[in-house]
Amino acid sequence: LESTTAKHAFVTFLAGSSKSNDNTTDDSQDGYFVGARILIYQLLHAEDTRSRSNIPLIILVTPNVSERKRERMRQDGAIVVPVTTPVGSNVHPAIEGWKDVMAKLHLWELTQFELVAFLDADTILTRPIDGVFDDPATAIQTPLSRPDKVKSDEAPLPSTYLFAGVPELHKQHSSPPTLSPESKDYPNYYYLNAGFFVTKPSVELYDYYLSLVNLTDRYNPDLPEQNLLNYAHRRDEDGGNIPWRPLAAEWNVHYPSAADAQAGVASLHEKWWVPVPGLAEFFISLRWKMEGFWEGRQ
Repeated sequence: LESTTAKHAFVTFLAGSSKSNDNTTDDSQDGYFVGARILIYQLLHAEDTRSRSNIPLIILVTPNVSERKRERMRQDGAIVVPVTTPVGSNVHPAIEGWKDVMAKLHLWELTQFELVAFLDADTILTRPIDGVFDDPATAIQTPLSRPDKVKSDEAPLPSTYLFAGVPELHKQHSSPPTLSPESKDYPNYYYLNAGFFVTKPSVELYDYYLSLVNLTDRYNPDLPEQNLLNYAHRRDEDGGNIPWRPLAAEWNVHYPSAADAQAGVASLHEKWWVPVPGLAEFFISLRWKMEGFWEGRQ
């Protein structure tokens, strides 16, 4: 990407409408597209949440995202990168709208960056998140030596790697959550939510993931990329050689509450149109602030 020389990047993902022709839809009715624009606004422009280090935002888009939407996001300041579902992928997710999510794996090809932080497009910020790149969990790791976990039909592991994320939460949880295997905040403390993580792009890691895509005896493809990443980076007692590490609980929560925002959690993984008690007005206001920001400049 010639448009940036930054060593870090934020990355999100946008798939096209499930309708056959994305060009015929009213873009303002595409909640995920509006959510991606809110994320651009918050990460790059809004004074209370924008990057203090001029970290760029890259949006991976599938072929069925219209050129009109791509151009709007470029005008908003994002770097738009077209991606496709990996060739040969035969995964059938639980929900039709998730059929393209394996295309997220292309973020590991962004090797010009030392580190990238991935956020799902349905994420709302409460403050800048540049500091996540300094979290202790983002230190480069060396794979473990567990020969019994090496499978002959899986590609070789990289010599070093980094994958730091957040465990999936119960809807009812402490604010912020208690990061511990004994915590009652998590159904399974070792199970990763793939909506927020920091990683080091790597062709070797990308090739390893690709070798797993159709090995669905090893992960449940109902949640395709999330369960693939959980298998690749499993960290329970029967874990593999490249376990993921937990980021501090301050960076992101799924199923957010007003108490999470009040506790200073930096990003809330929830769709902006969902009427979360105590947060709905804040979420909706960001849509209008984003649109007002651009109307004032056009």
